[in-house]
Amino acid sequence: MPNQRIKKNIPNKPVVRKIVLSIKIIVFSDLIINVVKIIIIEIIHIILFGLAIFLFGGILLPLKSVTILPAN
Repeated sequence: MPNQRIKKNIPNKPVVRKIVLSIKIIVFSDLIINVVKIIIIEIIHIILFGLAIFLFGGILLPLKSVTILPAN
């Protein structure tokens, strides 16, 4: 029943329908843009963290191997 009340409140004039549709499209496109931005930022973060881990791993692994070998 609450859905019907909401539908009754919107007049059946084509101009109002177009405005409502355009608002929905704007909101939806804004949502898509935000999701795409988040995905791009996450990919950049993954690449940067991967590079950081690779670089630090390249520096730290030889040090670890030097310290671990005498212990064994």
